[in-house]
Amino acid sequence: MVGENPLTAADLDIIGALALTLTPPMTKLFRQLCDRAQSHILKAKWRQKYYADTHRRAVEYKVGDKVWLSSKHLPALNHCAKFEPKYRGPFTVTERIGMVAYRLALPPTYEGHNVFHVSQLVPHLPRAPALVPNEAPVGWPPTRDEAGNPADQYLVDYILDQNGTGEEAYYLVKWRGVPEEKATWEPAHHLAGCPALLRAWRRRQRKRRPS
Repeated sequence: MVGENPLTAADLDIIGALALTLTPPMTKLFRQLCDRAQSHILKAKWRQKYYADTHRRAVEYKVGDKVWLSSKHLPALNHCAKFEPKYRGPFTVTERIGMVAYRLALPPTYEGHNVFHVSQLVPHLPRAPALVPNEAPVGWPPTRDEAGNPADQYLVDYILDQNGTGEEAYYLVKWRGVPEEKATWEPAHHLAGCPALLRAWRRRQRKRRPS
């Protein structure tokens, strides 16, 4: 049937069909290339199956585990214009509730419930100890809007430090209204929507380099 179990180059034995027109070295080269292509195809299939099985598997956490929480359940941060991280944390699991919910240790400024369905959590995968910055305690101050009313918004003043490079980088962020000693480390993807903030940090880095 067309579209079901289609034939591949290996099934058709292209090398055998071309053998009469190819020199022995070319035949050997083509066979090596076909074998390599077949190997890559098999690896891709196994990789696809591995990731599919990983996502299907029910995720379970134990007390003390670190997880990232979907930000739609938390007060908006508004680090900068048009920026809101998809997940925030990591937070510590303090209790398992039933089969599919967990209680998290949230900062006192995060008002509301602290029990969440497992689908709203993502496991925290720590990097090697030598690469993980020390976590700084956060004491979020009450912020106010232009009229002086309390607001659940936190703004970034500037970046203090950087650990790692590229997508694996972490940035030490100084929050507006919060002293520098309470700055927090944020992964690079949390600042993806803040190009001006990152440009300012890179300019400062270039100025620090010896000429």
